[in-house]
Amino acid sequence: MTDRIGNVTRQRYEQLVTQAKDLIAQVAHAQFSLGDMASEIEPMRAVDSDDEQLLRGRIYGHDTDEPARVPAAPTPNW
Repeated sequence: MTDRIGNVTRQRYEQLVTQAKDLIAQVAHAQFSLGDMASEIEPMRAVDSDDEQLLRGRIYGHDTDEPARVPAAPTPNW
């Protein structure tokens, strides 16, 4: 009997996983490329700009000099 994962053979499963990983890599590359292009059009502002208050959390009523903490996205475990 052939090994099956779900409704597909193990070989087809491996093909699908490989294709999915390739697509994810392409998306990641596209996102970084778009970010580079956007930075070329509108470079990042200096830290002491008017938008600094947003980064320091004052928009949410937190009056602190500590920058806002954003949790890192989980890293895929391939």
